[in-house]
Amino acid sequence: MSKWTREGAMAFLLSPYFLALLWILLVSMVLGGTLASMVDTWSSSETFTHGFLVAPMSLWLAWRSREALAELPLNTPFPAALFLLPLLTVLWLIGSLVSVQVLMQLAFVALLVTGVVAVLGLPIGRVLAFPLGFLFLMVPMGIELEQPMMDLTAKYTVRLIQMSGIPVYQEGRFFQLPTGSWSVVEACSGVRYIIASFTLGLIYAHLTYTSIWRKLAFVAASLVVPVVANVLRAYLIVMIGHLSDMRLATGIDHLIYGWIFFGIVMLLLFWVGGLWAEEQGGKTSSRGADSPAAVTLAPASVRTWVVLAVATVLLSLVPLSRYLTTPGARQVALEDFRLDVDAPWHCVDGSGLRWAPREEPSDRHIERHCSGPATVQLVSDQFLRQEQGREVADYFSGIKGDTDNRWREMERHQNSLTLASGATVEVTASVMRGNATGTQVLVYSWYQVDDVVTASPAGVKLIEARRKLLGQHRVSTRVYLATPLKRADDLESASSVLDSFLRSHGDELLAALAATRT
Repeated sequence: MSKWTREGAMAFLLSPYFLALLWILLVSMVLGGTLASMVDTWSSSETFTHGFLVAPMSLWLAWRSREALAELPLNTPFPAALFLLPLLTVLWLIGSLVSVQVLMQLAFVALLVTGVVAVLGLPIGRVLAFPLGFLFLMVPMGIELEQPMMDLTAKYTVRLIQMSGIPVYQEGRFFQLPTGSWSVVEACSGVRYIIASFTLGLIYAHLTYTSIWRKLAFVAASLVVPVVANVLRAYLIVMIGHLSDMRLATGIDHLIYGWIFFGIVMLLLFWVGGLWAEEQGGKTSSRGADSPAAVTLAPASVRTWVVLAVATVLLSLVPLSRYLTTPGARQVALEDFRLDVDAPWHCVDGSGLRWAPREEPSDRHIERHCSGPATVQLVSDQFLRQEQGREVADYFSGIKGDTDNRWREMERHQNSLTLASGATVEVTASVMRGNATGTQVLVYSWYQVDDVVTASPAGVKLIEARRKLLGQHRVSTRVYLATPLKRADDLESASSVLDSFLRSHGDELLAALAATRT
């Protein structure tokens, strides 16, 4: 190693930039589980594979700003940023208590960014604002858009088919043409296109424009264009399949055509965006990004070390708070579930419908088959203790079909009904269709936590966070009530069956599900 290299390495190790790197390593060690959860999602989901590239891209964007950084003074830490660290610790803690990984991951990245700004100072933080903000794209977000995007894609694809003069029959996300059947599934939702387009759009806007309005306009276009393009992609694939008598665009070529189309759309978007390009769009100094770096590294001052030390102490609150809020072992048991119904209804243990929700581990699984004026199936999962992958409300706790994927959700909407006691209950109504048989089932689902009945998973998470912070420990319940649809257009009759059952016996059902003893 040359003398210059040794001196340069020693200067870096004594500089505030090394302290910022040390902070990143400390956060990654203390919250290693959160970082691992992000990496696991990147490696297991094609939608978020780009997460592996975010940190290297952020580092490259920061390197482009080296000339501007060289003109700024070092050892000007920003202690005021330290006040955010306890708030971010609470945010991470809440996410941990209610098993919301995205909240924990956002807090993890925010802790990284806040500590770096605190150590390096506000002037450097301003120059590195985009590279640091870009790190938030590491967080796997956006999967919640799949359901509404599937509905939107199915709706407008069918409209375009009708405008083409081709007869089509639609049932939710399924539609039938004279040549064959089609359905909009998760991979067709366009969420992958939106996330990829948004990520590329951010980088392109940052490197191409200096005007904030042009940047915002291009980023907005990078969100809108893939939505429209996905509908056109779905329409073209259906038309290729229809015109080829289902010989093309029905296998792996379906996906290939889709990504080729997306690539063409993105090239057109960048070409149009380039017509309004501005000089010096990147965050570099007047000497340009390719000029020799002239960074001088001064040793970190005592004040900078103190800021890092205080930040480290505040970071230690994360594992400490998690330890203090973890409940000790308790002997908690569920009382026997008893549901008394009046004639002409009669309920027995077991299942009378072929439909069943996604199987998940719970402390008690309940199934009752009720017969009378119609057929109603009650399914419930109750949880006394929850953890990641074993919780009453998460993204996959909705109506997702059984474990063999024999059922698919066709449509979903919210219902509100009043029980005999006058209480109002909000439920999610989902129409499920058997993939092999075509049998359809209407399912009402909701959550029950304490005395609160809600159809909102987010509402459940907030209630559970409050309970855990207060040291309370009670049962949380997820409930399904199902009845078969005799015909595809029999939704109103099926809804009246479930509405009537809930109005007559909903109060008793909610009371029976809430019963616990400690």
